[in-house]
Amino acid sequence: MTTFQQALADRYRIERELGVGGMARVYLARDLKHDRLVAVKVMLPEVAASFGAERCLREIQLAARLTHPHILPLLDSGTADGVPVYVMPFVDGEDIRAWLDRDGRLGVADAVQIAREVADALNYAHAADVLHRDVKPENILMLAGHAVMLDFGVARAMSASMEEDAGADGEAAGMAVGTPAYMSPEQAAGEAGIDGRSDQYGLGLMLWEMLAGEQPFTGPTAQAVIAKRFFEVPAPIDTKRPEVPPHVVDALTRSLASDPADRFATAGAFAKELARATATAPAPAAPAFPSIAVLPFTNIGSDPENAFLADGIADEVISALGRLRTLQVAARTSSYAFRGKTDDLASIGTALKVAHVLEGSVQRGGARIRVKVALLRVADGQQLWNAQFDRLLDDVFAIQDEISASISGALEATLVSGAAGAPTAGAPTAGAPAPMARAAAPSTDVETYQLYLKGRFQWNRRTEEGLSEAVALFHAATERDPQFAPAFAGLADSYVVLGTYGARAPHEVMPLAREMARKALAIDPSLAEPHAALGMVAASYEHDWAAAEASFARAVTLAPAYATAYQWRAVALWVPLARFDDAMADIAQAQTLDPLSLAISATAGIVLALAGRCDDAIARHSQTLALAPKFGMAHFFLAQAQLGAGLVADAEESVAQAIDLTGGSPEMFTLGALVSAAMGDRSRAQDVRDGLLGLREERYVGASLIARAHLASGSPDDAITWLQRAVDERDADVIYLGARHEYAPLLGASAFTDLLDQLRL
Repeated sequence: MTTFQQALADRYRIERELGVGGMARVYLARDLKHDRLVAVKVMLPEVAASFGAERCLREIQLAARLTHPHILPLLDSGTADGVPVYVMPFVDGEDIRAWLDRDGRLGVADAVQIAREVADALNYAHAADVLHRDVKPENILMLAGHAVMLDFGVARAMSASMEEDAGADGEAAGMAVGTPAYMSPEQAAGEAGIDGRSDQYGLGLMLWEMLAGEQPFTGPTAQAVIAKRFFEVPAPIDTKRPEVPPHVVDALTRSLASDPADRFATAGAFAKELARATATAPAPAAPAFPSIAVLPFTNIGSDPENAFLADGIADEVISALGRLRTLQVAARTSSYAFRGKTDDLASIGTALKVAHVLEGSVQRGGARIRVKVALLRVADGQQLWNAQFDRLLDDVFAIQDEISASISGALEATLVSGAAGAPTAGAPTAGAPAPMARAAAPSTDVETYQLYLKGRFQWNRRTEEGLSEAVALFHAATERDPQFAPAFAGLADSYVVLGTYGARAPHEVMPLAREMARKALAIDPSLAEPHAALGMVAASYEHDWAAAEASFARAVTLAPAYATAYQWRAVALWVPLARFDDAMADIAQAQTLDPLSLAISATAGIVLALAGRCDDAIARHSQTLALAPKFGMAHFFLAQAQLGAGLVADAEESVAQAIDLTGGSPEMFTLGALVSAAMGDRSRAQDVRDGLLGLREERYVGASLIARAHLASGSPDDAITWLQRAVDERDADVIYLGARHEYAPLLGASAFTDLLDQLRL
């Protein structure tokens, strides 16, 4: 056993060497205390002697404070046999260098996603005055589809030590820190006082390489490569990769400016520019009122029943705040994406576009419950208000109502009125709304609410399997408590989505959606969700545009923060009526409220395509895929937009990806038929048409899909016949007859005009 192994033997058992780099030797080891695999990095003796072990450890310990989802944390540090040792989680994943060596270059969406995640990590670290100084593909691991940075702060430690020993010209004797291929000009020159823009330059070089499959600067020696950076700028990336979106080209070019002053001020600004869509939907307007996100409350204890109770109380607070027109409240789906990440307020505020965060905890002991809440300001982490509620757990819903009313009143006073001083914990403040009056006092227990919350989870999956499970869970909740209005609202929402997605025959589920929505409103007229569901039924099933408009208006009046109401109104009402400006305004509002919703982001692209703005739709769907490359439906919608823009080969590739990721659906196969027809292969379109007809004998297949397959097969008369059947069957897709580009060959035909008249379009 070596000396350093003996020094670590009480904590770590070295199993094997993983590799050696310019600074350290890396070992796979087992953490004896926690029985887990870790990576132990032992600084090379000559490096430690050059820089000073104590100073290096101080900087490593500073970096160990960083907690970010895209930074691999430092678990431990110290010395062994006189040299610094630092310990990190062992991640059995692939680094970006291995990916590049295998594939040559990355997909545009993958490369941009990685760069944005790394930029976000850098922005967080720079705000804590920690630089990386060695951003390169070898230091980026892929873990569960996301980028994780290695060695954060270690290169910073070396550089700090070097700068302390530097002469007047800023150069340190002996050794340059960093990898020459990714050094910024100022770092390569040994300038003192470099800042986060140097890391940004290294990230720009890495993004250029990920997109191009090669480095922008080459030369016979490291010195020659570095020298080029002082006199040359890399060629715009679209000269190597024409499909890179213009905003990515511009952002990358700016990040690689030779002068740091010409780069982005922060890595966060670089990340934001990479995410920017060009000429698509109007940018969501800045909130006119104070903005807040309610994070999922922490369940103190291991009982899963209490976890649902914690979520239920947080949901009630979100709903109560959402009724206040003086607050801008982030949607639940976006807020809950940050479960367990409350230590990174800056990232939460940036992602959700909010200035304040409410966090809380729920602790249950026997028949009592304690709820603690705190309001934090994102800008500086300052706590503006806090409260504690101790109650008997005899009526969970009455407790939720009381707590949510007290919190909403306190927050309204604190954020809107600027009231100084915290209100009395647990007591409604002046101006606070009274607890919501329910039409019938609920006798529901915690299990009922668990069923409801599980149903909402399944509903949010938006899959046929998930929706069917949601229906079963909501039904079970209503059976336990026939006066529990939210469960009836959940049933209405589930039936609406099953009908509009084409998973069930509309005549089977849309009347049920209408019935469940009305039951919910009979119990609790203050709910917004049933009104939005009634709006969908009126538009997609009854083609009663006036009734739909009234229902959607009522929904957004009751709950101005209900993002789904704006999303549904955009696609089910404004698009069929060709009111595209109204549709895009609603989508912008929905995105303001729920900025992390992939469904809303995809809907923005759908609206643009139906408005005839296919190039803008392509840009929007590309932005969605940059966030979630494996989102199959976004590939499907992208293919629709590409086909509308005449990019047939691209559409063929996109629809193939959609089918590969999801297993395919009748809608996707129909789009494939249209793509094949556009490429001149009508025989494949005929095969798809015949397949859909056969499948329709076994399960519901919308008649509008078969109509489009007939169009692809070159049979417009048969297409008209099937479209008439679609209208008779109230196929949800027929409301887009006037907007879908594939119906262009039928425009002017009297039979097609008759169909539009039947729909009152």
